[in-house]
Amino acid sequence: MPTIAESGVPGYEVINLLGLIARAGTPAPVIDRLSKAMKEVLEDPKVIKRFADLGTEARFTSPQAFFEIMRLQADTWIPVIHKANIKPE
Repeated sequence: MPTIAESGVPGYEVINLLGLIARAGTPAPVIDRLSKAMKEVLEDPKVIKRFADLGTEARFTSPQAFFEIMRLQADTWIPVIHKANIKPE
């Protein structure tokens, strides 16, 4: 199967994200506690191995870094979705 660039659409990288997202307005101490717990889980060797066994990688990022990744992905893909007239089903 050709890559996106090989298919004539250079400059795009498709990534899968899995993250914990809290409701807007969640108090900072709650976000900090969830973030700390998630970091501990994702650094557990058993969890790392389980992700590796599934062919993927468990990587912790701060809430701010994850937000930025999601923002960049939205900036990339929302115009594509609109141009292709993709509708949610």
